[in-house]
Amino acid sequence: MLRRFGQRLLLFLISSAVAVALLELLLQLVAPTTDLYHVWPPHLVRRTEPPTAIFPGVSGPSLFQVSSQGLRADEWERGRDPVILALGGSTTECLALDQQEAWPYLLQRELSGNGRPAWVGNAGVSGRSTREHVFQVPILLEQFDTDILLVLAGINDLGLRLMRDADYDPHFLQAEGVQARQIPRAFSRYPDAFAEHLPWHKRTRLYALARGTKDRLAAVTGIGTAQTGTGAGLTRWRDNRRRATELRDELPDLSSALAEYERNLTRIVDAATERRVTVVLLTQPGIWRHDLEQAARDRLWWGGVGNFQAPGARVPYYSVEALAEGCAQYNAATLRVANRTGALAFDLAAAIPRSPDVFYDDMHFTEEGARQVATAVATFLREHALGVTR
Repeated sequence: MLRRFGQRLLLFLISSAVAVALLELLLQLVAPTTDLYHVWPPHLVRRTEPPTAIFPGVSGPSLFQVSSQGLRADEWERGRDPVILALGGSTTECLALDQQEAWPYLLQRELSGNGRPAWVGNAGVSGRSTREHVFQVPILLEQFDTDILLVLAGINDLGLRLMRDADYDPHFLQAEGVQARQIPRAFSRYPDAFAEHLPWHKRTRLYALARGTKDRLAAVTGIGTAQTGTGAGLTRWRDNRRRATELRDELPDLSSALAEYERNLTRIVDAATERRVTVVLLTQPGIWRHDLEQAARDRLWWGGVGNFQAPGARVPYYSVEALAEGCAQYNAATLRVANRTGALAFDLAAAIPRSPDVFYDDMHFTEEGARQVATAVATFLREHALGVTR
């Protein structure tokens, strides 16, 4: 009996291997290939109805739609003026907001008129930091004939430093093989030519199909982000913060992390400047202030140590005052890089009030907040950037 079982198991394994090989061969023949890098899966459509009780200041329904070029944007075409690329994390992405309520789209509308059709491509993705942006910028600027690059960064770099705590590695990007690890984080889809740098199983069409399906599912359901359609993740993370084992008022030493952030931001500016693209560095607004009302504090979820997003996590968190100081230090670093490199800088954090009308949690914009961001950025661009684009 044991021998018969072994024979059947062997036959099953051989049959499965043959089936997988045939499926891979079929996908090699019929699956579309691309020479482009896509931040989001092309043609992705996500419709949700964010609960106002969980996302105050946000009303549904909410449409999230990706162009054929992999950006949350209208289709890019030649003749748009100016062409602007907005790069950042979730505060650029605006996942909970409707397509036409996200600040990059509102900025496009503000800058269009009198026969001048502006285009703003939203390349924001939740959780991405300058560790991904340094790889995105040279690639995206080659794919889009860009006039202005807007960079809203710093908050995820700070979050990574706080989360990793003593395990934070400020020399992460100097490690061998880092490009092969970071490109798949920076882009949901990449050319076969890049895939040659990956392990053999990650070069298969089956892997690409599975990864694309996972990315689409995550985007459609909101799994892995704070801004799920139902708000379940946001509710759970708020509960985790309420159960914090301690609130730390004192930040860790940020010096090496800030040095890495400035190196990365300088690389981004240099890559854009080499391509004659005007760079505008934006400071990151946030709601944190020492006199924040309790109702607003109850909306917070960010600033934990370790895997603070895990269900039922009991970990230390940083206090509102510490987060305000940390954000201020990264914003100061942003301004230093602009001053040193000659990039334009707009202190968006100083222009946006730290109000619950503007943020539905720590740093994500309400509909009113997105309107204020778009208006402030548009005003700055008209006064300082549109006259110096190429």
